[in-house]
Amino acid sequence: IPLESSYLIYFTAVKPLLPILLVLIGSTLSGQIRQSTINVRIDSTRTRPALLALPDSYSGSQARYPLILFLHGFDEAGQDLSKIYRNDNSGGPAWFIANRKWPSNFLNPADGQKYQFVVVSPQSTTYSIGATQIPYILNDILKNYRIDSSRIYITGITAGGDGSITYAAKLGVTPAIRPAAIVPMSAAINPPQQAWARAIVEDDIKVWAFGSDPADLYG
Repeated sequence: IPLESSYLIYFTAVKPLLPILLVLIGSTLSGQIRQSTINVRIDSTRTRPALLALPDSYSGSQARYPLILFLHGFDEAGQDLSKIYRNDNSGGPAWFIANRKWPSNFLNPADGQKYQFVVVSPQSTTYSIGATQIPYILNDILKNYRIDSSRIYITGITAGGDGSITYAAKLGVTPAIRPAAIVPMSAAINPPQQAWARAIVEDDIKVWAFGSDPADLYG
C-alpha cells in the first residue's frame, strides 16, 4: 500500500522466518529460560491459558522489561497449549524457547545495548486472539508483571497477524495501551486499506511486516 511514511516495510520471506531474525539480532543463547502456563483475561468474564517466559534475570532484578505478545495462527487454536510450541513453522517465540534456541538477550544495533524480553503466547479456542481481546490481555500482564509499557511489541502469524494489524489500526477497538511496534507475518486479513496505515502511523507504531509472494495474497 502507498504510504506517506516509511513505517511499513514489506518484503518476501521464506519459512521458517523467525530463525532468520534470531540469527540477525540474537546474542548469547541461554538454556536458563523456561516457559510456564498462566491464565490471562480475554474479556470481562473469561480467561484463556498462555505460555509465559520471563528473562533469566527477572527474579533478581526490579527492572521493567519489554514485552513480546505472540498471537498464534489458525492451526494452533484449541485446548492443547503445546500446539503453540510444537510447530517449527509457526510456533513463534514459544518454539524457540521450548527448544533452547531463544537468546538470553538481543543486541539493539541502534544503541548497542542488550535487551531481554518477557514473552507471552496466549491461546484462543478458535482462529486466534482477536483485537478486542488484546486490551484485556495487556492489562492483565501489566498488572502482574514488571513490564515497560512503552516497549510492547505484538507479533503474530496468519490469523495472529490479523489480530496485530486490526489492533494497531483500531479496527473495532480503541487501544488504551499502544504497542511500540507490530510484526505481522503472513497476516490472514482483507487487503489492507490506506486508512489502516494512516491510523497506525498517526500513533507512531512501527511495523515490520512479512509475506511469502505469491502464496501470501494479503501477507
